Amino acid sequence: MSNTTQNNSQFRRPDAVIGGSEGSGFWGYQWREKSGLGAVLLCDSYVMTAPTFPLHPHRHISAVAILFEDTIGHMDSSDSVGTNHQFGAGDVHWTLAGRGVEHTQIPRAGSRIHGAQMFIDLPQDLRHSPAQTFHLEAKDVPIYKTAHSRCRILVGTAWGLTSPMGIPQELLMIDGWSTSEITMPVPAHWKVWLYDRDNEKAGYTNDSTVKGSFLLVASPSLY
Repeated sequence: MSNTTQNNSQFRRPDAVIGGSEGSGFWGYQWREKSGLGAVLLCDSYVMTAPTFPLHPHRHISAVAILFEDTIGHMDSSDSVGTNHQFGAGDVHWTLAGRGVEHTQIPRAGSRIHGAQMFIDLPQDLRHSPAQTFHLEAKDVPIYKTAHSRCRILVGTAWGLTSPMGIPQELLMIDGWSTSEITMPVPAHWKVWLYDRDNEKAGYTNDSTVKGSFLLVASPSLY
């Protein structure tokens, strides 16, 4: 990330260490954000090799599972509205909980799941809507490349490329890497949340210039 981003007071080391020690069935880092700052409420960056979370509820948010491209194996997801998916490296699984849903996600035997679990705030009109599930496979993710960067557009539109992830919410979500500084095409006045994967720092920032491995989420200022 640029020095401007790293010096931002909301851009920080993890708020908590989660799970067990490295090498256990689940371990990682967590960032928690105050409601109203932007769409991102929580992010867990984790490695999971064994079943960790039993069936559990969500409401008034979206629970988003992003599996990084170094994931080995697959995760099975099932929920109370009858949706079942298997997903793996580079895939995104999006559970819009609305007025309420229960789900569980379990790694298959021999898998090493490396990903980010995010809680995304919902606009008021979606908080009491029926639960919905969306799934994006890695092969369908639009990719923007330069000589020095590779950026996957997971949600929204960037560089003239639009993700087929058709969530009913205005967001931009990009993950990728760059060996030199690159500015993300974030619409004016949108709130930007960045995760610097190389240095394990994350948070809201006024700077959308990145370098290294990153995950970015941008949202309109209505949050």
